[in-house]
Amino acid sequence: MNKVFCIGMYKTGTTTMGAAFQVLGYNTFLGGWPKDKMIFDRWFQTPDEWDKYDDIIKKKTEEYDAFEDYPWMFCYKKCHEWYPDAKFILLQRDANEVAESDLNMWRKEGVAEQDLPPAQKFIDRYEKQFKEASEYFKNNPNFLIMNIEEGWASLCPFLGKDTPLQEFPHSNKGQYQNQPTYGPHYNI
Repeated sequence: MNKVFCIGMYKTGTTTMGAAFQVLGYNTFLGGWPKDKMIFDRWFQTPDEWDKYDDIIKKKTEEYDAFEDYPWMFCYKKCHEWYPDAKFILLQRDANEVAESDLNMWRKEGVAEQDLPPAQKFIDRYEKQFKEASEYFKNNPNFLIMNIEEGWASLCPFLGKDTPLQEFPHSNKGQYQNQPTYGPHYNI
């Protein structure tokens, strides 16, 4: 089975994609990266921040077939180098919705409003990564740009899988809307 990497930015449906991979029978790494082993800016990581973790990342890719969430959206070039036949899925979502969901998640985790970056920083991060990944994989038949709302209709043909009878999963849908400003601090 070829490897499959969901390289969508945070808040584009990566958790949903992980659940979909599991339904399709992939041995899936579901995020939750060991934070004690990796230190990075909690909001605005860049691909070069992950270079020093190549050995850890490579070992993790050997253990699973499918991947979602971080660090895959930042190290897709390295993963493509290691696995040239792998499939890569870039999730697309309205940039303003990405920013709103990201900010609401951090509010829910207890980050005070004055400590949050402006929404535009999240928008810029999403748009930059989307553009760079799209350009990197341009015309590659193992690359799909997908809105998570397309569900099985886009995913299954791309992966060469039959459409499951089970409904397409929707993890975290609406979970990060209208959240309170204060609560426990998210420990990254």
